[in-house]
Amino acid sequence: MYLETSDIVHKVILYTKEEQIEFYGSLSQIEKSDPRLFKCHKSFLVNPENIIKLDKSTGTVYFENGGVCYVSKLKLKKLIERIWTMTAINFVLDNLDFLAEIILFILIYQYITSEKIKLRWYIIIPLIIRFLFVLSPALSYVLGHAFLVVYSFYRNRYGNRLLDIFYGLFPIVIESLVHNLIIYGIALVINRHYMIVLNHFHLNLVIELLVFPVFWLIIKTLKVDFKALNYGFRKSFSKYFLLLIDISMLSYALLLQYITFFCNRALEEEIGMFISW
Repeated sequence: MYLETSDIVHKVILYTKEEQIEFYGSLSQIEKSDPRLFKCHKSFLVNPENIIKLDKSTGTVYFENGGVCYVSKLKLKKLIERIWTMTAINFVLDNLDFLAEIILFILIYQYITSEKIKLRWYIIIPLIIRFLFVLSPALSYVLGHAFLVVYSFYRNRYGNRLLDIFYGLFPIVIESLVHNLIIYGIALVINRHYMIVLNHFHLNLVIELLVFPVFWLIIKTLKVDFKALNYGFRKSFSKYFLLLIDISMLSYALLLQYITFFCNRALEEEIGMFISW
């Protein structure tokens, strides 16, 4: 949440969402280590993302854990600008990341089915789903992960309903797997925890843009021929194998958010000292 100088010389206190940690260090050194941090007072260092209220009349900021920090008059204007800028940037990046994910689903679908999808649908569908998010986040989420299944059923290109399900679910599953693979790779390279990488909007957008190139590279390296794969799946003897794949992918898609939510909460508690700044 924020840091404060301690009464003990050369020590600072880190206030997280659930605890206080006191250690040797200086606010100036810590500020240089993370660009998200802002020194609003000689005794306080805050992460503007965690501020829930700013009282300009008293120069006070409030946090989710009930903590309070003071802002010097010289830093008040800069802090307000920082909060507005951060909010605007995060809003734009969050929307771009959402749109990129839907576009990626369509792109992967086109690649594995060899079906030509007109460019306008790469724009119209993501915008419609994002608009629905404003009206109903739950409906938007369901539609965002089910529209390819519905479309595949409607097209029924190969006259095989199990294959239709496979085509609709494969982009969702592969996007999730490759996305997490890249996150772990970046975390290892920059020597940061997985959750710290995941907590950055700008990195999430970059990772989303890298998913298809990485997916394409993996497919080319493994020499996967989707045309041959599609032909094989249309054989009657493979229907039970395809059914097993569909059930596995459907289970993964349904449990994805549930698992992610609880795993992320556990990881946040484990490394709360780092991601709560």
